[in-house]
Amino acid sequence: MTAPEPTSGVPVWARKRKKQGNPLVGWVLVPLALLGALTAGLAIQAKSFTAAGARLDGWIATAQARVEQVVKPAAKAKAAVSAPQAVAAPIGPAALPATPIPAEAAPVVAQSGGKGG
Repeated sequence: MTAPEPTSGVPVWARKRKKQGNPLVGWVLVPLALLGALTAGLAIQAKSFTAAGARLDGWIATAQARVEQVVKPAAKAKAAVSAPQAVAAPIGPAALPATPIPAEAAPVVAQSGGKGG
């Protein structure tokens, strides 16, 4: 009979696990595996990898057309507003009003007593 392994006194659920691998690998491999499974399923259904690829290309072209319908008008609207048109008045002393603001219309600014409070 062999002796049992010594225990550290820490419960199993509280022990540190071994460090996992790079999470980027999971973020890349999982979508690629799903894409491969989708392609294989379509190839089985169409009985041809060429037909499955053509079907996927059609889906991608449809998605690209929909994105372009949304992005192109937004890009044209953004390009229509240029920097000189966006600034209506110059900034500086020339932009200040010539007449002084009456005291009752001026904003009230609170002043502190000096010790921050």
